Amino acid sequence: MKSQRKRSLRRHVVRLGLLCSLGCGRTPVPPAPAPQPPVLVLAPQPAPQIPDAPQMPPALVTEHQQRLGREPLGVLLLKSGVGHEDVVSSVAVMQPLLDVRRMRPSEMVGVRLESGKLSQLTIRRAGDDGIPQTITVTRAPSGAFESRADSLEIRKVTEAVSGVVKSTLYESMIALGESPSLINQFVDVFGSAVDFYREVYNGDAFKLVVEKRYAGDRFIGYGRVVAAEYRQASRTLRGFAHTSGDGRPGYYDDKGRSLLTAFLKTPMEFTRITSRFGSRFHPVLKENKAHNGVDYGAPTGTPVWSVADGKVLSAAYQGACGNAVMIQHSNGILTGYCHLSRFGAAIKTGMRINQKQVIGYVGTTGRSTGPHLHFLMKKNGGYVNPQTLDVPRKQGLAGAELEAFKSVLPSLATQLDAIPSA
Repeated sequence: MKSQRKRSLRRHVVRLGLLCSLGCGRTPVPPAPAPQPPVLVLAPQPAPQIPDAPQMPPALVTEHQQRLGREPLGVLLLKSGVGHEDVVSSVAVMQPLLDVRRMRPSEMVGVRLESGKLSQLTIRRAGDDGIPQTITVTRAPSGAFESRADSLEIRKVTEAVSGVVKSTLYESMIALGESPSLINQFVDVFGSAVDFYREVYNGDAFKLVVEKRYAGDRFIGYGRVVAAEYRQASRTLRGFAHTSGDGRPGYYDDKGRSLLTAFLKTPMEFTRITSRFGSRFHPVLKENKAHNGVDYGAPTGTPVWSVADGKVLSAAYQGACGNAVMIQHSNGILTGYCHLSRFGAAIKTGMRINQKQVIGYVGTTGRSTGPHLHFLMKKNGGYVNPQTLDVPRKQGLAGAELEAFKSVLPSLATQLDAIPSA
């Protein structure tokens, strides 16, 4: 029994010692930390380099301007390096704005090429009314061509011109800084009363009131002469512009009588006479020969107009006369225009012609030694001198037309009187 108690006590002491070893007066030992995965430290790396987009080479641009000259626009463009397809497309898109077949040699053509392809085409010209115009054709982003027309704004100014004849009327007006077109208008006013080739004398005085047109500060041409005076030793002539109710312009004296005749004195702009009506030594045939007309020397291409209303009998090549237009008028009168370089637009046999309508252009076709117009006139089948033929005046004003004219006459006369006598 006693031995059993000793064994029980011994087991109790062992159990107690085990417990003390675990917690009595000792700091508990923490469990070992769980193993951590190794940390990989990377050195900073530079940002990746993105290669630049490939650079396109700059477009090669060429530009130049030149006058059209005598060759067609398409030929000039091809010579300028424009491709055939671009020539066709650019000219086609321009057609609603400009008939390229009627372009004048003086017109400026500008071409811009980018990498060998047409990017812009410009035409600088004077329109039919004399207003400066620029037509531009550009290539759109789509590759198609587009066109536009731009014109300058025009202002009209009334100015006075006066002078004294020294040598010729032509030289005297040119000396004042005026142009031949104004001389022609002045001659139109008094051409039925004065032969400006034979009846002009030193000391004759002239003055006129004329409309001038400007684009900005640039003079571009004349409007109409609204009043004019020509004074000679024995007479003073005055003429005033008036447009009738049917739109026909004319010039009248202070009584309303027309200053114009049924036939103009000359068939073209005021110029020099190189050979008069009558006998002469023929420069080609080298013999004396009747000269049944009047020759007017002028540059090739100078417009030629009909001297009166009439009907075209023929417009064709006629041997020694070259390209010629023959026109039948009233009172048995026929006029002829020879050596033309070409005929006027749409001129053909049988058509009606108005006075001063352009029927052709000066040339040297047929039997000719240089550019000039041979102008002939027949009456009842026989040749007559165009410079001496007596023709009736056009009808004057009457009724309401005369009253309308008289209402503006004082103002026109006052403008003339205000111009100092030269």
